[in-house]
Amino acid sequence: MSESGRPRRLWPIVLLLLVFFPASSFAIPAFARKYQLRCTACHEAWPVLNDFGRAFRDNGYQLLLGRDNPTTTPPGYWPVAFRLVPSYAYTRTTNQPTDDGLKTISTGAGFSVGAFDVLSAGTLGRNASFLFVPAFDSGEWEIESAWVRFDNLRSSSWLNLKLGHHEVDLPRSAHRPIDQGSGGFLIYGYHPLGSESGYDMGANQDGVEWVGHDRGSRNRVAVSLFNVDGSPGSKGAFSTPGVYFHATHEWALDSLAISAAKLGVFGADTTWPTSFATLDGEPIEGTGTDLKHSRRYGVEGHLWFGPNATPLHAILVAARGSDSRDLIPDATRDGTFDGGYLEVLYTPQLRTTAFFRYDMVRNRTQAFEDAPRSANDQTQFTIGVRHTLSFTTRAEYALHGEYSSLRTKGAAAGEPTVTASTLFFGVDFAF
Repeated sequence: MSESGRPRRLWPIVLLLLVFFPASSFAIPAFARKYQLRCTACHEAWPVLNDFGRAFRDNGYQLLLGRDNPTTTPPGYWPVAFRLVPSYAYTRTTNQPTDDGLKTISTGAGFSVGAFDVLSAGTLGRNASFLFVPAFDSGEWEIESAWVRFDNLRSSSWLNLKLGHHEVDLPRSAHRPIDQGSGGFLIYGYHPLGSESGYDMGANQDGVEWVGHDRGSRNRVAVSLFNVDGSPGSKGAFSTPGVYFHATHEWALDSLAISAAKLGVFGADTTWPTSFATLDGEPIEGTGTDLKHSRRYGVEGHLWFGPNATPLHAILVAARGSDSRDLIPDATRDGTFDGGYLEVLYTPQLRTTAFFRYDMVRNRTQAFEDAPRSANDQTQFTIGVRHTLSFTTRAEYALHGEYSSLRTKGAAAGEPTVTASTLFFGVDFAF
């Protein structure tokens, strides 16, 4: 059925879904203003999306009920929002190596405005969407995201094509996590000791992404082809190519105890140059050859306990990775590792969410035979609470507090474990 022909009687159903079934996608207050809905319509725990939010995102920021085209919005509407997190953070690091021996160092203590994001997203026309996010951090502007997507090609929800600088379709977004002060998802950016590869699965990439999904996004597949971010570049039609895939299936369960479950698989195969043309002994960017591989693949599982609107959401991700020995100078074999995370979010009421995450990376095979197997093993836990004081069709703001601790084993025999602990308080607001 065409967009214009959808019956108006669906509107009450949609509004009920928006109110009672929040989810986890990338929505901004501009969307709430456009559709006159509270931010809780799309968010399980802001900024985490719920099912409806994910479906709204997958449909190209469209409800598909006749109000999506920019010509249908009031002339004064503008698809722009701002996000800022004024905060206080205190970090204490034990066994920090220095020229004067091991020290306990307090760093990063004090107040900060953090990064300032300008969020612009929406529709350019029917079945054409965009996202543009310039961010100001540490005195500099950078383009966090910038892409255009063509949605529902050939009238099929299985044909959606995105082009530009984008975050790949991760089990949990690295750019929109519930936590604010921790070291992020360890497995996304980990590499064995000495690896030259700078690939981070959580970093935005320049490339193209295909996404296909059914109605409601219960079944979905995403594949991204990209140039690896941060690479010095290489020869060929694609500079330092990489590929990422992610597929999931979700079950809606008729149970008061477990309301939904989801399983998924994901993986990335990326390259990095190991040889260059040189000038005065320095590599010349864009001349890289002898591309070698860094790979990781894994599985994910989600369970939602209790009501959809106020769930306890448990996420388990397990992954395995490897870097070619040619990426690690003087290595005798490939470096391999296992890792993942367990994250639990509990939302007893729409305004309040408590969260916990346990991250770990364990080396399976060190690239150097004489290196201890546990060298550079990492363990992190994060615990916190987030209370939204107000969410309206115009803005929302929340109090956020958390504590995180990252432990890193010594890189050589006899070296102690380095522990960095961070206490973080802030006010997260978007308008």
